[in-house]
Amino acid sequence: MPLYWSIGRFSSSGWWSFAGGETFSPGSVSADNSNSPGRRESVIIKDPPRGPLRGSSARCKPEVDGSPGRYRRFLTPRKRAHDVPLPLLLLLAAALPDAAPAVDFQREIQPILARHCTRCHGPAETEAGLNLTRKASVLSELESGGRAIVAGDPEQSALWQRIRAEDASERMPPEGDPLSKEQKEVIRRWILQGASWQEHWAFLPREPQTPPAVENKDAVGNPIDNFILARLKDAGLAAAPPADKRVLIRRLYYDLTGLPPTPEEVAAFANAQAPDAYARLVDRLIASPQFGERWARHWMDIIRYAETNSYERDAAKPFVWRYRDYLIRAFNEDKPYD
Repeated sequence: MPLYWSIGRFSSSGWWSFAGGETFSPGSVSADNSNSPGRRESVIIKDPPRGPLRGSSARCKPEVDGSPGRYRRFLTPRKRAHDVPLPLLLLLAAALPDAAPAVDFQREIQPILARHCTRCHGPAETEAGLNLTRKASVLSELESGGRAIVAGDPEQSALWQRIRAEDASERMPPEGDPLSKEQKEVIRRWILQGASWQEHWAFLPREPQTPPAVENKDAVGNPIDNFILARLKDAGLAAAPPADKRVLIRRLYYDLTGLPPTPEEVAAFANAQAPDAYARLVDRLIASPQFGERWARHWMDIIRYAETNSYERDAAKPFVWRYRDYLIRAFNEDKPYD
């Protein structure tokens, strides 16, 4: 184990020393010169002494070689059990380049890429051969010969080079405001930490899950409640009390059909005593034609459904309703995507 030296202050007798309690291994260090307040000079510590460890003081004395600022160490070493060798500290620093928490790709990186990058580097358009929605593309060689991401090395990653570029012609994204300082930093840390990549949960194969144990078992209606209650507990929150039946039926109707219940339907559900009354109501609403009408609207919005051309001319599309009705039937028949 290397020796560490703890040295005190420059004294009137001509001995050099440093702030008490500081530790140094042989090499160049900086010290205050008490004869010149505010002046710091470089001191060379070299030639560690041999022999048993003893004492707790240490001093430096000027070298007699005519070189200003160079001093030969005359030190009495002290060694402490909790001292860590400098080489080991450097090795640990290299192995742990970033002490910040691990970056969550789904929560922190993917939203930045989706908002600022995938319009030009996504599945529809892959400029420069880069698709930022696919891991294989991100780690592969680009048309330029470089790589968008070099895991663990931001400086060699084209993505990092382009988002921090000062030249507007080189900076990405090319339009709009550049990424914020915080967004750039989280991308840098993500690359530095190895650029971990997770596919969207919807595309991952399902795996068996064991519902976590919860204290309030009376609040568990099905296994999903276990996960919700456990997450609420982790966040220091309490579950909301059960909704009144009149509130609950309105929520179900608006969520599943987009329409309000009739007063008669509200009264019937409020007076229902059957333990499965809620489940039966859900099944009935899903089986209603209005369920398909409600949920087909989202699909129609995405494909910009319209029954006229609008814009420059407003000619009718006389048969487009057939596609609308197909969507409604597909939802009501629970048609699979494949």
